[in-house]
Amino acid sequence: MGWGDPAELRTQDIHAEMKRLARNAPVEIAIVIAGMTAMGIATDFSSNSGGMTFGLSILNLAAGYGLTIRLMEKGGLLPGGKDRGFGSYFGLGLLSGLGIIIGLLLLVIPGVILLVRWLPAYGFMYGERLSATQALERSWQATGPHFPALLVAALLPIAVDVISIAVYEFPQYLPSMPFLALSLVGNLTAFLNLVLWSLLGLASYSLLGADQGEAAEVFA
Repeated sequence: MGWGDPAELRTQDIHAEMKRLARNAPVEIAIVIAGMTAMGIATDFSSNSGGMTFGLSILNLAAGYGLTIRLMEKGGLLPGGKDRGFGSYFGLGLLSGLGIIIGLLLLVIPGVILLVRWLPAYGFMYGERLSATQALERSWQATGPHFPALLVAALLPIAVDVISIAVYEFPQYLPSMPFLALSLVGNLTAFLNLVLWSLLGLASYSLLGADQGEAAEVFA
């Protein structure tokens, strides 16, 4: 299910497909960013931050799942409808997240490689009705020849991630900013990035998802 020729994939192709997907679901994107940012700010100011943080994490997963499905439906990436639900989204996120975190902790570079090579995994899982492990294998195979273009495309959400983390981890370097402003910037960038990563992953799937042959082993 591709919208372009994988042999000619360029970073600008990826950005163009991200824009196409975003234009098809502006309301959903706005709701996710605004709603989750508001919830994040409320959590930062809550006296029960532990419980609120847990609830926010669940909402974050639910928002990511809902946004993924709506982007695929409105972008023409689910012609046969979906036959997998939230559990599959959670399972794939857990499996890929563990691999990426371990890779980042080891030497950083392996984690970045996995992050980029597994970008289309959600698209493959829902679009081709694969299991989580099959989706990761399929994603690994499809992205191999296009790693440089995908890495460059991923620099924007990576940079936004760095900003979001820095705001929360190093507030001492922003002493003139009131806590509300720090919370707004931190949450806004975090949930903007939820959208950016979703768009990037699904754009990668849209462009690379067709005619890639049988899935290869993840590290073959």
